[in-house]
Amino acid sequence: MRTMVGSGYYNNISDGDLRLLPRHVLDALRSRGLSSPPVPPNPGTPLVAVSAVAPATVTPPVPTKPNIYDNTHFERIACAGLSQRYDGSPDHLIPTLNLIHLCWQNEVWYTATFLTIEGKVIDLVKDFSRVTLESAKQQAIQLWSMPNANVLRHTKGTQLYNSRLFALFLFNSLTLEFAALLHSHLDAEYSMDGPLLFIAMCNHIH
Repeated sequence: MRTMVGSGYYNNISDGDLRLLPRHVLDALRSRGLSSPPVPPNPGTPLVAVSAVAPATVTPPVPTKPNIYDNTHFERIACAGLSQRYDGSPDHLIPTLNLIHLCWQNEVWYTATFLTIEGKVIDLVKDFSRVTLESAKQQAIQLWSMPNANVLRHTKGTQLYNSRLFALFLFNSLTLEFAALLHSHLDAEYSMDGPLLFIAMCNHIH
């Protein structure tokens, strides 16, 4: 049997019992399997604003060496070369340079396509005729004669690394016959210098 109680009923209950009444009601609701509202704070307890806390998100583990940052896999992508290989013929040089110019700005070896000679920065792709084979060789000797060159050539972000990747890109853009010819004309110690290989390629018919 349900009993209805008016508001005047609570006037006969002590303050202490009245404070406990909401909790007794909630316990009774829970025991009957009924949903209950949140427990109200005790009277006199100051309300404190609670900021919403986002639920913790599960972050998948990051591999220490993702494939894209693995040197071999990365270089295979960055140095894939032109789809149409250059055979060294004079008629195909300018079209080949145009193709290199189209893709160079998005590649890691982009910085290796510039040389500083006598205080002036020269864009090799646009102004290759301003750089002699000898001046390119001297810069290659200076770069590749560094004490830790064998380490830097495989260290991403270094000048040696970018120079080597530029050379790989060029070799992958040349026919096998022309690549072998250029390689035979360069000192083996500096044959992986991108700017030197590029100037040798251009000077072959220039």
